[in-house]
Amino acid sequence: MRKQKAQIFIMTILVLSTVLTAGVILITIFTRDLKLASETITSVKALYVADSEVENLLYYKFKNASSTVTYNLSPEPQTNSCMTPEKPSVPQCSSSCENGGLECIKSVGTIGSISRGLEVDF
Repeated sequence: MRKQKAQIFIMTILVLSTVLTAGVILITIFTRDLKLASETITSVKALYVADSEVENLLYYKFKNASSTVTYNLSPEPQTNSCMTPEKPSVPQCSSSCENGGLECIKSVGTIGSISRGLEVDF
């Protein structure tokens, strides 16, 4: 009788540890997937910020095509989603853009810790 109780106790411990391990694995997988899903939404928002800045700068460039447009070249990326139409800023473009004799606009949208950038050559 005592051996049987000990065997039941050992089997119970083995089953419980298996269920606990499976639960921890599932929670880890779901947590990682939830984090990726939330980062995807933030990534899209950062891309829209960068796209909005490019559209804003192209608007000012072609609106004032007959006059000289001076851009405030700033190495820091745009870090918020608020755009000030009166003061467009363009971070420095890559050397490939400058060497080709083309004009370019480079815009980086940053939300939280996620940054997405666009570079337009024209």
